[in-house]
Amino acid sequence: AYKVRDFRTASIVCNRYILDSNRKIALKWLINKAKVFEATRKDKELVLIIDDICNLMKKGCYKWRYKQFFAYYRLNNSDKFLQIASKLLKKDNVKNIDIFMKVVSYAKNQNNTLLVYTYSKKILELQQKYHIFVQSPYIDFTFVDSAKKLDKKDEAIKVLKHLVTLKIDEDKKARAYYLLGSMTKKRVYLEKCIKLKKSQTWMPLCKDSLELY
Repeated sequence: AYKVRDFRTASIVCNRYILDSNRKIALKWLINKAKVFEATRKDKELVLIIDDICNLMKKGCYKWRYKQFFAYYRLNNSDKFLQIASKLLKKDNVKNIDIFMKVVSYAKNQNNTLLVYTYSKKILELQQKYHIFVQSPYIDFTFVDSAKKLDKKDEAIKVLKHLVTLKIDEDKKARAYYLLGSMTKKRVYLEKCIKLKKSQTWMPLCKDSLELY
């Protein structure tokens, strides 16, 4: 029934088996029911049935918690999606980057600097571990801004020093050098910045700053 996308029929069939006393059979049909809710975008029902699925599964529930996070996110239930994200902070799964980016976006809208700092830092750690810098340089600058606000300048400088080693747009690299020059008071970073001729925004600022030395 599910394969032919007759979701109403599929739902009825699933209901016959989800209360089965055999744990494996019940789990199988709970998952099928969850797939129906997912396909029909019934997020309120999906988040509840995922709890049932995870209660029956002894392990391997990560992919369902992942789906549950985004369902709660679509429902604008910040208490719930932040609760899931918090539990995943200790998990070094590269897919968590998707979740943590959503949290960073939410935290920025809420002006929650500590939350931005916490999750952007974890994203940077995951990127470094898996050598996948898909969210750079955006997440680097986001972290640096939050770290500065929390008086964690040394951490911000460390991230910027790594950022300039990556293959990124010249204007973004010039911005990183400008920030390094500003935070360390070392002209060497500004001198590297003014060599980035394609930068129309930050290179001129570096040049102006150099004239003040």
